[in-house]
Amino acid sequence: RYLFWRIGQAKAARRGPWKIVVEADNVMLFNLDNDIGEEHDIADQQPERVKELLSALSAWEQDVDNR
Repeated sequence: RYLFWRIGQAKAARRGPWKIVVEADNVMLFNLDNDIGEEHDIADQQPERVKELLSALSAWEQDVDNR
């Protein structure tokens, strides 16, 4: 199950321990099981996870914006 949110121009999605944060052109990925403080961006190490979460976030935004 996913959790999504937007605040201003920032947006995020979470699924299990994985959280993606998008601010402008900056995409950050965190594993909250290992990094609850979101100090270590691991997006470069998990490109498939980034792609999955960005796709889900985009679909959610389209659904919300079309209502």
